[in-house]
Amino acid sequence: MHPEYTVAFFDILGFKQASERLGLDAIEHRYRRLIEAVDRFNANSASLFGQLSFRESAYWTEDGDIFILNRIDGAYASDSVVVWTARWWPESRDLDPAARAGLARDPESGWQHTTVPCDNLLSVCNELVCRSIEVGLPLRGALAMGPALLDTTRSLFLGPPLIQAATLEREQTLIGASLCDSFMDQTIPERFVLDFDRHLKPGLARDFGGKVLDWPRHWRRTRGSDLRDRIRTLCPDRGRARVHYRNTLALIEMSERKQKRLGDPAPSDDREPSLRDSHPAYAAARLGTTFRAIRRRR
Repeated sequence: MHPEYTVAFFDILGFKQASERLGLDAIEHRYRRLIEAVDRFNANSASLFGQLSFRESAYWTEDGDIFILNRIDGAYASDSVVVWTARWWPESRDLDPAARAGLARDPESGWQHTTVPCDNLLSVCNELVCRSIEVGLPLRGALAMGPALLDTTRSLFLGPPLIQAATLEREQTLIGASLCDSFMDQTIPERFVLDFDRHLKPGLARDFGGKVLDWPRHWRRTRGSDLRDRIRTLCPDRGRARVHYRNTLALIEMSERKQKRLGDPAPSDDREPSLRDSHPAYAAARLGTTFRAIRRRR
Protein backbone atom coordinates (compact mmCIF):
# COMPACT_ATOMS: atom_id res chain seq x y z
CA MET A 1 0.00 0.00 0.00
CA HIS A 2 1.52 3.31 -1.10
CA PRO A 3 1.33 6.39 1.16
CA GLU A 4 -1.18 9.08 0.27
CA TYR A 5 -0.27 12.66 -0.54
CA THR A 6 -1.80 16.01 -1.35
CA VAL A 7 -0.08 17.16 -4.53
CA ALA A 8 0.15 20.38 -6.53
CA PHE A 9 1.50 20.31 -10.09
CA PHE A 10 2.44 23.53 -11.96
CA ASP A 11 3.77 24.39 -15.40
CA ILE A 12 5.30 27.71 -16.41
CA LEU A 13 3.28 29.38 -19.17
CA GLY A 14 5.35 30.40 -22.18
CA PHE A 15 8.54 28.92 -20.75
CA LYS A 16 10.09 28.10 -24.14
CA GLN A 17 9.53 31.62 -25.47
CA ALA A 18 10.79 33.21 -22.23
CA SER A 19 13.93 31.05 -22.29
CA GLU A 20 14.69 32.04 -25.88
CA ARG A 21 14.04 35.72 -25.18
CA LEU A 22 15.91 36.06 -21.87
CA GLY A 23 18.72 33.53 -22.12
CA LEU A 24 19.87 30.89 -19.66
CA ASP A 25 21.39 33.16 -17.00
CA ALA A 26 18.31 35.39 -16.70
CA ILE A 27 15.95 32.40 -16.65
CA GLU A 28 18.02 30.74 -13.93
CA HIS A 29 17.84 33.89 -11.78
CA ARG A 30 14.06 34.12 -12.13
CA TYR A 31 13.62 30.39 -11.59
CA ARG A 32 15.59 30.49 -8.34
CA ARG A 33 13.43 33.35 -7.08
CA LEU A 34 10.34 31.33 -7.96
CA ILE A 35 11.23 28.10 -6.13
CA GLU A 36 12.51 30.09 -3.15
CA ALA A 37 8.86 30.23 -2.02
CA VAL A 38 8.97 26.49 -1.31
CA ASP A 39 12.57 26.40 -0.12
CA ARG A 40 11.93 29.15 2.44
CA PHE A 41 8.97 27.29 3.92
CA ASN A 42 11.08 24.13 4.11
CA ALA A 43 13.94 26.00 5.79
CA ASN A 44 11.61 27.37 8.47
CA SER A 45 10.12 23.94 9.02
CA ALA A 46 13.56 22.34 9.20
CA SER A 47 14.54 24.63 12.06
CA LEU A 48 11.42 23.56 13.99
CA PHE A 49 11.86 19.86 13.21
CA GLY A 50 15.59 19.88 13.92
CA GLN A 51 16.83 22.53 16.36
CA LEU A 52 13.60 22.78 18.36
CA SER A 53 12.70 19.06 18.25
CA PHE A 54 9.21 19.52 16.85
CA ARG A 55 7.51 16.69 15.00
CA GLU A 56 4.73 16.72 12.44
CA SER A 57 1.69 17.44 14.56
CA ALA A 58 -0.83 20.00 15.79
CA TYR A 59 0.18 22.24 18.72
CA TRP A 60 -1.63 24.48 21.13
CA THR A 61 -0.21 28.00 20.97
CA GLU A 62 0.07 30.66 23.66
CA ASP A 63 -2.96 32.51 22.28
CA GLY A 64 -5.22 29.45 22.48
CA ASP A 65 -5.21 28.48 18.82
CA ILE A 66 -3.88 25.44 16.98
CA PHE A 67 -0.64 25.56 14.97
CA ILE A 68 -0.18 22.94 12.23
CA LEU A 69 3.31 21.76 11.43
CA ASN A 70 3.63 19.44 8.44
CA ARG A 71 6.42 18.80 5.96
CA ILE A 72 6.02 20.24 2.46
CA ASP A 73 8.37 19.04 -0.26
CA GLY A 74 9.09 20.33 -3.73
CA ALA A 75 10.72 19.08 -6.92
CA TYR A 76 11.58 21.07 -10.04
CA ALA A 77 12.43 20.09 -13.61
CA SER A 78 12.54 22.45 -16.57
CA ASP A 79 9.13 24.18 -16.72
CA SER A 80 7.39 22.01 -14.09
CA VAL A 81 7.09 22.42 -10.33
CA VAL A 82 5.62 19.76 -8.01
CA VAL A 83 4.79 20.45 -4.36
CA TRP A 84 3.36 17.88 -1.96
CA THR A 85 2.65 16.94 1.64
CA ALA A 86 1.47 13.77 3.38
CA ARG A 87 -2.31 13.34 3.49
CA TRP A 88 -2.37 11.71 6.96
CA TRP A 89 -0.62 12.36 10.26
CA PRO A 90 2.12 9.85 11.23
CA GLU A 91 -0.20 8.14 13.75
CA SER A 92 -2.64 7.24 10.99
CA ARG A 93 -0.54 6.48 7.89
CA ASP A 94 -0.34 2.71 8.40
CA LEU A 95 -4.00 2.18 9.34
CA ASP A 96 -6.67 0.75 7.07
CA PRO A 97 -9.58 3.11 6.26
CA ALA A 98 -12.05 1.41 8.62
CA ALA A 99 -9.73 1.63 11.62
CA ARG A 100 -8.88 5.23 10.77
CA ALA A 101 -12.54 6.21 10.50
CA GLY A 102 -13.29 4.65 13.90
CA LEU A 103 -10.46 6.49 15.63
CA ALA A 104 -11.41 9.77 13.95
CA ARG A 105 -14.66 9.87 15.94
CA ASP A 106 -12.87 10.59 19.21
CA PRO A 107 -13.35 14.34 19.93
CA GLU A 108 -9.98 14.74 21.68
CA SER A 109 -7.58 12.70 19.56
CA GLY A 110 -9.61 12.09 16.41
CA TRP A 111 -7.74 14.88 14.58
CA GLN A 112 -4.74 12.53 14.30
CA HIS A 113 -6.82 10.31 12.03
CA THR A 114 -8.28 12.99 9.74
CA THR A 115 -6.65 14.53 6.71
CA VAL A 116 -3.80 16.91 7.58
CA PRO A 117 -5.23 20.44 7.11
CA CYS A 118 -4.43 21.72 3.64
CA ASP A 119 -3.83 25.31 4.82
CA ASN A 120 -0.02 25.23 4.71
CA LEU A 121 0.11 23.64 1.27
CA LEU A 122 -2.43 26.10 -0.13
CA SER A 123 -0.51 29.01 1.39
CA VAL A 124 2.67 27.81 -0.32
CA CYS A 125 0.78 27.42 -3.62
CA ASN A 126 -0.62 30.95 -3.25
CA GLU A 127 2.87 32.31 -2.71
CA LEU A 128 4.21 30.32 -5.67
CA VAL A 129 1.61 31.77 -8.05
CA CYS A 130 2.17 35.31 -6.79
CA ARG A 131 5.93 34.94 -7.00
CA SER A 132 5.64 33.54 -10.53
CA ILE A 133 3.86 36.72 -11.63
CA GLU A 134 6.49 38.92 -10.01
CA VAL A 135 9.37 37.13 -11.76
CA GLY A 136 7.59 36.94 -15.12
CA LEU A 137 7.19 33.15 -15.20
CA PRO A 138 3.43 32.74 -14.57
CA LEU A 139 2.24 29.35 -13.34
CA ARG A 140 -0.77 27.26 -14.29
CA GLY A 141 -1.50 24.22 -12.14
CA ALA A 142 -3.86 21.85 -10.37
CA LEU A 143 -4.10 20.06 -7.03
CA ALA A 144 -5.10 16.46 -6.33
CA MET A 145 -4.94 13.88 -3.55
CA GLY A 146 -4.29 10.13 -3.39
CA PRO A 147 -1.70 7.32 -3.23
CA ALA A 148 1.62 8.06 -4.92
CA LEU A 149 5.31 7.30 -5.07
CA LEU A 150 7.19 10.56 -4.47
CA ASP A 151 10.88 9.84 -3.99
CA THR A 152 13.24 12.78 -4.46
CA THR A 153 16.39 10.67 -3.86
CA ARG A 154 15.59 8.48 -6.88
CA SER A 155 13.64 11.13 -8.83
CA LEU A 156 10.55 8.91 -8.92
CA PHE A 157 7.22 10.73 -9.15
CA LEU A 158 4.32 8.41 -9.94
CA GLY A 159 0.67 7.98 -9.03
CA PRO A 160 -2.95 8.97 -9.71
CA PRO A 161 -2.82 12.43 -8.08
CA LEU A 162 0.07 13.47 -10.32
CA ILE A 163 -1.74 12.21 -13.40
CA GLN A 164 -4.97 13.98 -12.39
CA ALA A 165 -3.22 17.27 -11.61
CA ALA A 166 -1.07 17.22 -14.75
CA THR A 167 -4.12 16.44 -16.90
CA LEU A 168 -6.31 19.17 -15.40
CA GLU A 169 -3.43 21.65 -15.59
CA ARG A 170 -3.39 21.32 -19.39
CA GLU A 171 -7.17 21.66 -19.68
CA GLN A 172 -7.46 25.20 -18.36
CA THR A 173 -6.70 28.71 -19.54
CA LEU A 174 -5.65 30.99 -16.70
CA ILE A 175 -2.83 31.80 -14.31
CA GLY A 176 -3.42 29.93 -11.07
CA ALA A 177 -4.59 26.47 -10.04
CA SER A 178 -7.75 24.37 -10.13
CA LEU A 179 -8.75 21.72 -7.61
CA CYS A 180 -9.35 18.17 -8.81
CA ASP A 181 -12.30 16.10 -7.59
CA SER A 182 -9.96 14.04 -5.42
CA PHE A 183 -8.74 17.17 -3.63
CA MET A 184 -12.27 17.98 -2.47
CA ASP A 185 -12.35 14.99 -0.09
CA GLN A 186 -11.22 17.14 2.86
CA THR A 187 -12.06 20.36 4.67
CA ILE A 188 -10.97 23.37 2.60
CA PRO A 189 -11.28 26.79 4.31
CA GLU A 190 -13.44 29.14 2.28
CA ARG A 191 -10.77 31.84 2.15
CA PHE A 192 -8.59 29.69 -0.13
CA VAL A 193 -11.04 28.98 -2.95
CA LEU A 194 -13.39 30.49 -5.53
CA ASP A 195 -16.23 29.02 -7.60
CA PHE A 196 -14.89 29.65 -11.10
CA ASP A 197 -15.14 27.57 -14.28
CA ARG A 198 -14.88 29.87 -17.30
CA HIS A 199 -11.21 28.89 -17.71
CA LEU A 200 -11.93 25.28 -18.68
CA LYS A 201 -11.38 24.17 -22.25
CA PRO A 202 -14.69 22.93 -23.82
CA GLY A 203 -15.41 19.24 -23.34
CA LEU A 204 -12.43 18.62 -21.10
CA ALA A 205 -11.62 18.89 -17.36
CA ARG A 206 -13.48 15.76 -16.26
CA ASP A 207 -11.52 15.75 -12.98
CA PHE A 208 -12.38 19.38 -12.08
CA GLY A 209 -13.71 19.71 -8.52
CA GLY A 210 -15.54 23.01 -9.09
CA LYS A 211 -13.09 25.29 -7.23
CA VAL A 212 -9.97 27.28 -8.05
CA LEU A 213 -7.30 28.68 -5.78
CA ASP A 214 -8.04 32.25 -4.61
CA TRP A 215 -4.45 33.40 -4.98
CA PRO A 216 -5.47 37.03 -5.80
CA ARG A 217 -6.58 37.31 -2.15
CA HIS A 218 -3.06 36.34 -1.07
CA TRP A 219 -1.62 38.98 -3.41
CA ARG A 220 -3.78 41.72 -1.88
CA ARG A 221 -2.70 40.69 1.61
CA THR A 222 1.02 40.42 0.88
CA ARG A 223 1.79 42.83 -1.99
CA GLY A 224 1.40 46.55 -2.46
CA SER A 225 1.48 46.67 -6.26
CA ASP A 226 -1.54 46.60 -8.57
CA LEU A 227 -2.19 43.02 -9.64
CA ARG A 228 -4.11 43.94 -12.80
CA ASP A 229 -1.21 46.04 -14.06
CA ARG A 230 1.13 43.08 -13.51
CA ILE A 231 -1.14 40.76 -15.49
CA ARG A 232 -1.54 43.23 -18.36
CA THR A 233 2.23 43.68 -18.52
CA LEU A 234 2.73 39.93 -18.89
CA CYS A 235 -0.02 39.48 -21.50
CA PRO A 236 1.38 38.87 -25.00
CA ASP A 237 0.38 41.24 -27.80
CA ARG A 238 -1.15 38.43 -29.84
CA GLY A 239 -1.72 34.71 -29.94
CA ARG A 240 -3.82 32.05 -28.26
CA ALA A 241 -2.24 32.68 -24.83
CA ARG A 242 -4.14 35.95 -24.44
CA VAL A 243 -7.21 34.05 -23.20
CA HIS A 244 -5.22 32.95 -20.13
CA TYR A 245 -4.80 36.58 -19.13
CA ARG A 246 -8.43 37.56 -19.82
CA ASN A 247 -9.60 34.75 -17.60
CA THR A 248 -7.08 35.70 -14.93
CA LEU A 249 -8.43 39.26 -14.87
CA ALA A 250 -11.94 37.82 -14.46
CA LEU A 251 -10.67 35.67 -11.57
CA ILE A 252 -9.19 38.75 -9.88
CA GLU A 253 -12.51 40.56 -10.18
CA MET A 254 -14.41 37.62 -8.69
CA SER A 255 -11.95 37.42 -5.79
CA GLU A 256 -12.47 41.10 -5.00
CA ARG A 257 -16.27 40.76 -5.14
CA LYS A 258 -16.14 37.81 -2.77
CA GLN A 259 -14.01 39.76 -0.28
CA LYS A 260 -16.52 42.60 -0.24
CA ARG A 261 -19.50 40.25 0.03
CA LEU A 262 -18.11 38.27 2.95
CA GLY A 263 -16.56 41.21 4.78
CA ASP A 264 -13.15 39.56 4.57
CA PRO A 265 -10.40 41.40 6.49
CA ALA A 266 -8.90 44.29 4.57
CA PRO A 267 -5.48 43.77 2.96
CA SER A 268 -3.87 45.82 5.75
CA ASP A 269 -5.33 43.45 8.37
CA ASP A 270 -3.20 40.31 8.11
CA ARG A 271 -5.03 38.27 10.75
CA GLU A 272 -6.42 34.97 9.52
CA PRO A 273 -9.37 33.10 11.07
CA SER A 274 -8.57 30.51 13.69
CA LEU A 275 -7.86 27.05 12.33
CA ARG A 276 -10.31 25.74 14.94
CA ASP A 277 -13.12 27.68 13.23
CA SER A 278 -12.50 26.17 9.80
CA HIS A 279 -11.53 22.57 10.65
CA PRO A 280 -14.15 20.72 12.77
CA ALA A 281 -11.68 18.05 13.92
CA TYR A 282 -9.79 20.72 15.90
CA ALA A 283 -12.80 22.43 17.48
CA ALA A 284 -13.18 20.30 20.64
CA ALA A 285 -12.64 22.23 23.89
CA ARG A 286 -10.33 19.54 25.33
CA LEU A 287 -8.33 18.79 22.23
CA GLY A 288 -5.48 16.36 22.88
CA THR A 289 -2.44 18.17 21.49
CA THR A 290 0.94 19.29 22.80
CA PHE A 291 1.46 22.85 24.02
CA ARG A 292 4.46 24.71 22.66
CA ALA A 293 5.32 28.34 23.38
CA ILE A 294 4.77 29.66 19.87
CA ARG A 295 2.56 32.35 18.41
CA ARG A 296 -0.03 31.65 15.76
CA ARG A 297 1.17 32.94 12.39
CA ARG A 298 -0.37 36.28 11.50
